[in-house]
Amino acid sequence: MGLQKQRQTRVNGQLSMPARVASAPVVWTFGITMCVLLATSFGCGKPKMPQAAQPNMLEAMKIRTSLQKASGVAEEPEEKVVAEPTGFVSLRGTFKLRGEAPPLSTVSTLSADCRGLTETVPIEDFVVDPQTKGIANILIVADIPYPSWVHESARTPKEPEAIFDQGKCNFKTHVLGVHTGQVLKVLNSDPFGHNTKFAPPKNPSLNEMVSSAGLKYQPKVSEKDPFAVSCSVHPWMKAYIVFRDNGYFAVTRPDGSFEIQNLPAGVPVNFKVWQEKSKGLPSVDIASPAPLVGKQFKKGKFTLTLDANDPSANQLDVTVDLSSFQ
Repeated sequence: MGLQKQRQTRVNGQLSMPARVASAPVVWTFGITMCVLLATSFGCGKPKMPQAAQPNMLEAMKIRTSLQKASGVAEEPEEKVVAEPTGFVSLRGTFKLRGEAPPLSTVSTLSADCRGLTETVPIEDFVVDPQTKGIANILIVADIPYPSWVHESARTPKEPEAIFDQGKCNFKTHVLGVHTGQVLKVLNSDPFGHNTKFAPPKNPSLNEMVSSAGLKYQPKVSEKDPFAVSCSVHPWMKAYIVFRDNGYFAVTRPDGSFEIQNLPAGVPVNFKVWQEKSKGLPSVDIASPAPLVGKQFKKGKFTLTLDANDPSANQLDVTVDLSSFQ
């Protein structure tokens, strides 16, 4: 009976032995197929990881720039490396005339109050010492681009006040440089009133009567060029003032000499020369041991690199042809 039941199961049962045996090839076929697929994809043995993508920096920068422009964010500028001075030295020199020195011109005083003191006053737009041929009243200014190039002594004025006096119906100082840290003290040495008038481009204007007590004026910011000063009461009176935010300026003395102290050495420094009658001193000869960078004088501008190790080399002697003032 047991054998018959077993046979009956193989014939009629859903789980008959022949059915289980018949399904085995299907399972094996499916397994082999999957193995082939896996081997094809990853290889046999240890699976291979996909290689990392190599970054394209050029394309990345292009994408970054494009995103910055789209978002309105400015690209960060590259940090500029600034050369530092190797020391601080003084620049000395002279401006002298080549040719015969012309006589000093004068103008007659027209008002009765001035005639009680003098009948003529000099015109000082071109003053030359007949002995040395030195040219007075030439302004030399150094333009310093970086705060670290400014010596401590040039940051603050040597004197708290800059004196600007007038006497015998003329300004006693024809060209005056004033540190913005100074107070401009306007004096009047005459026994009658004067009107001091000027209008600098960047600072408050002044137009006031000046008595014997004088007045004070505080400059605010540096000016690029000198500005004219006049007197409305005595129209022949004329002078020039410049405001600077450091001490790197000088006005030539009656013998044509000048000195600017504690300038940065070892770095190129730009200078500018101004003279009332000349347009940038177009015709000059320069004798200077200090290296001149680029062209010499160009519209009154030149560049010097001063020597910190040899102060005697920092000498600038300029000879100006008479044609520069005609």
